[in-house]
Amino acid sequence: MTTPAGSGTGFGSVSWWGLSPAVDLQAESPPVDPDSQADTEHETPELNVLLLGSVDGRHLLRTLARAALWPRRRFHFYVLENNLEAVARHVLIFSLALEDPEKMGLQEKLKQEIQGWGYLQGMGVGIREETQFRERDALEAVFRFWAGGEKGPEAFPMIRLWDSRLRQYLGSRYDARRGVSDWDLHMKLHDRGVRAGGGGGGAGVPVLAVEEAGLGPARVIHTREFRRWRDTGVAFELRDSSAYHVPNRTLASGRLLSHRGERVAARGYWGDIATGPFVAFGIEADDETLLKTSNGQPVKV
Repeated sequence: MTTPAGSGTGFGSVSWWGLSPAVDLQAESPPVDPDSQADTEHETPELNVLLLGSVDGRHLLRTLARAALWPRRRFHFYVLENNLEAVARHVLIFSLALEDPEKMGLQEKLKQEIQGWGYLQGMGVGIREETQFRERDALEAVFRFWAGGEKGPEAFPMIRLWDSRLRQYLGSRYDARRGVSDWDLHMKLHDRGVRAGGGGGGAGVPVLAVEEAGLGPARVIHTREFRRWRDTGVAFELRDSSAYHVPNRTLASGRLLSHRGERVAARGYWGDIATGPFVAFGIEADDETLLKTSNGQPVKV
């Protein structure tokens, strides 16, 4: 229920990105024992990973990107999410990460990238064999929706949905949302950024430690960047801002709502409008010079 001060439910009921930086899972796992799996079928050590609610695939991507730094291993990733839309996003992100770079440009539209369900048939064989028929049908419906199965901007009016969430979240503070955004960034995110630390977690589990006040890695998040995301939902903008006029359908999800005493299925945006994907993707880098700032401005451009 919305109050004059807002609903306070900024995280939403569906997660689309995590609240911790990406982790190289090999760095958090026991080292390879060259003798332990010498007699296996493939004669290559294996790493089995179960990802519970990781949502955005960041750990998977970082692990694959840094695989060349470790002894050769065969990966088996098992993903468990509480909604099929999140599973579908894992499939999309994984397929794009493994796509031949010569076949894909940065500016390709989503429809060209996934080319509907047909494009994902090869990638998704294992998924469809492991899921029930009802889940397969639901996944196929998600992919078709992404590919434009329902035409027109009203199929997923992201601008209106985002603004509605903001109004509910902020309440009477809506007209002062720019100030609220700056306050949340400087007084919460900047001083409470988290980092993944090695050791001490037991069983290869990373420790999430809160940085000392004033030294949080989240200070690299710029005020204008965070404010723009709060206003529009667009983060990590690339060059021409006018290019962002097509709603990102991969952020749509369904839920049952109560309407006139009946349960009605509805599609909308029920995700985070408070924190953003910056902690998951924007506050750590192997090249630490990229994160240096002076008076709130990036030093390296």
